[in-house]
Amino acid sequence: MSSMIVSEKKEELERSWQAESRQTILQLKIVADVVVLMAFRAFYLIVFHSTLIIFFYQSNMRNICFYK
Repeated sequence: MSSMIVSEKKEELERSWQAESRQTILQLKIVADVVVLMAFRAFYLIVFHSTLIIFFYQSNMRNICFYK
């Protein structure tokens, strides 16, 4: 009788541990996805803004040189 109770408790603990580990893995995957997306976004913004800055700088330099 007591061995059945112990085995049931053991199975219940294993199931809850598996559910918690699955939830933890899902949370880690979500965090990893967010970090990767933010890194891509930062890279895109840096490249996009640097090309805009270079473009406007060159066009302003052309205008300044043209008007002199």
